[in-house]
Amino acid sequence: MGKFRDEDVLNELITTAGNFNEGFKEREYPEVALAKFMTITSKGDESIDALDYGEIDGTQDLENGLIDENTTSLETEDVFINAKKGVYLRWAKSAVYTNEGVARAKALNIALDTTKLQNLERVALLTAQKTALVGHPKVKVVEGLLTNVTVAKNDLTAGTALSAMTGAEARDFFLKMIDFGYQKNGGLVVPNTIALDARDLMTLASKYDNSIGAINGGVNALTAIKEALSQTTGVNIDIVGIPLGFAVGLGGKGKNRAAVYTNSEDVVSTDWAIRPQATAPFQRSILSWEVAIQAKFTGALIRQLDKITYTDYKA
Repeated sequence: MGKFRDEDVLNELITTAGNFNEGFKEREYPEVALAKFMTITSKGDESIDALDYGEIDGTQDLENGLIDENTTSLETEDVFINAKKGVYLRWAKSAVYTNEGVARAKALNIALDTTKLQNLERVALLTAQKTALVGHPKVKVVEGLLTNVTVAKNDLTAGTALSAMTGAEARDFFLKMIDFGYQKNGGLVVPNTIALDARDLMTLASKYDNSIGAINGGVNALTAIKEALSQTTGVNIDIVGIPLGFAVGLGGKGKNRAAVYTNSEDVVSTDWAIRPQATAPFQRSILSWEVAIQAKFTGALIRQLDKITYTDYKA
C-alpha cells in the first residue's frame, strides 16, 4: 500500500460519518426514553434560533351560548394565547481520529471504530432528554416538562412521605393527583399520563401490605394504583418513571415532583431541528482529524396549560 495522503484520510472519515448517520434509527440506548413522555417533532431547521408557538389557557363556559329566533348578537368565548418562543439549544462535541489509525484500518480492510461517535450520540440524546424534562441550567428560558413556571401546582408535601405510605394511602394519593388535573381542565379530559421519579415507582412496585389485600392476593401497590385509576376514570393511564433523578428535589429538599398531563402533541412536545448526527470531518493537526456529533433541540413546549398539572410530594 502506498503513502496514505490527507485526501485519503478525509475520504475514509467522510464515508465513516455518512454510514454512521444512516444507522441512527437502528441504534438503541435503553436510558434514552424521551418519546414515552412527549412527542418529538422536527419542525425547525438550521436557520432558526427559536420555534414560535402559542401557550393556551382558554375559558370553558358550558352554560351560555343558547340562541333562538330573537338572537341578534352572539356571546364570545375567549381563548388566551400567550405567544412563546421555544429557544433551540445547539450542542456539539467531537471525537479524534489519527492519520495512523485511519490508515491502519484501511490497510486491514476493517471499518473504522465508531464507539467514540456512538458515545457522543448517546450523550447528545441524554442531554436533549434532560432538557425536555427539566430544562437547562445554563439557559434559564428553556423550560422542561417538570419546570414550567406557569403550570398549576398541587402541593402535597405536608402529607405522608410516599416511601412511608401504605398501599391504600398510595392509591388514594394517585387518585388525588388525577383529580387535581381533572379539575384544572374543567372536568373535560382525564389526564392520560403520570410521570414521576423512577425510584419512587420502584418503591411502589415493591410495596405489598394488607391495606390493599396484597398479602393474600399478591398485588403490589403500583398494580393496585393502576387498577384503581382505570376503574375510577375509565381511562388507561400511563405511569412512567422519570430517569436519572431528574424529578428529585424539584419541590424542595426531600420533595419530588410529578407531572399529570395529557400526552399528545397539541399539549406538549419537544422539537429537534437537528437530531444527533456526525458532521463533515475537519483536520485538527498534521496528525489527526475530528468528527463532531451535533444536535439542535428545544425544551418542552407546553401549549395547553389546562391539560397539565404538577404535584409536589414528600419522597
